[in-house]
Amino acid sequence: MKKSCLVGVVAMAAVGFGSATHAAYFQYLNGGLHSQSGATASGGGTTNAPGPKADWGTDFVISDQHAYVGPETAPTVTSNNDAHGSAMIFETNATLDMHAAVSGMSTLDDGNASGYSGVSTVKPGETTGLLLQIMPEAGEAVGTPVTVHWSWDANGYSLPSTTTYLNGGYGYETPFGITLNGGNPASEPPVNWVWQHAAIMLTEGNTFDNTNTGGETGSFDALVGDIIGLHMGVNSFVNLSGNNGDSEVAANFFSALDLSVSSVPLPATVWLFGSAML
Repeated sequence: MKKSCLVGVVAMAAVGFGSATHAAYFQYLNGGLHSQSGATASGGGTTNAPGPKADWGTDFVISDQHAYVGPETAPTVTSNNDAHGSAMIFETNATLDMHAAVSGMSTLDDGNASGYSGVSTVKPGETTGLLLQIMPEAGEAVGTPVTVHWSWDANGYSLPSTTTYLNGGYGYETPFGITLNGGNPASEPPVNWVWQHAAIMLTEGNTFDNTNTGGETGSFDALVGDIIGLHMGVNSFVNLSGNNGDSEVAANFFSALDLSVSSVPLPATVWLFGSAML
């Protein structure tokens, strides 16, 4: 009888304290990426405006437009732009990369060109973020503590007659970042920020680059079952008129946000308690 009781205690200790770590991973829940670009060029009585074009998807989107007025008209003005983004969710990691670029060229002294390029985690009226859920591996329970680690780096530049933004994707001056259990993505703005950065605007030759310093990193506590929201957008514009004769301008912004999830080690007191039970 005593022997069977001892076996029962050892078995309970093995189940309750036999593992210092647990597994968890990110799973796509809702939202996606929205990409849109447009280009126009006009002069000498001719206008060429093939944009805008929009694309939508959860994993990868790309959109590019070109407008050109040829030399048979008085000016030569062009606008070229592209926007693309990718979101990858796999096992313990998630990555979100976005890129927007726009350029234009004008010669002679007449005509104008304009272009727009943007990609974000927003599709108006449908979602205000790319949402991931922390999922348990087999045998693990919802509510188990985890730590989410994040890193962000970006670089961008603008020349005269261009503007480029890194923002939250639902307004050019809104912050970007990460939320935890941030509400209904279809109807509410983000709440419960765990990391937030003010929108960045570059214009008239300004630049931004934090890649050489390692960008920004951080972590926050979460639970298995929690919803992580990624809120980010990049947008670039060019507005080039013929009085910028023989000039070419460009703007570009690239941003990358990486996440991973890890277990929370059991405190030493738990191991002491387990040893005492043994």
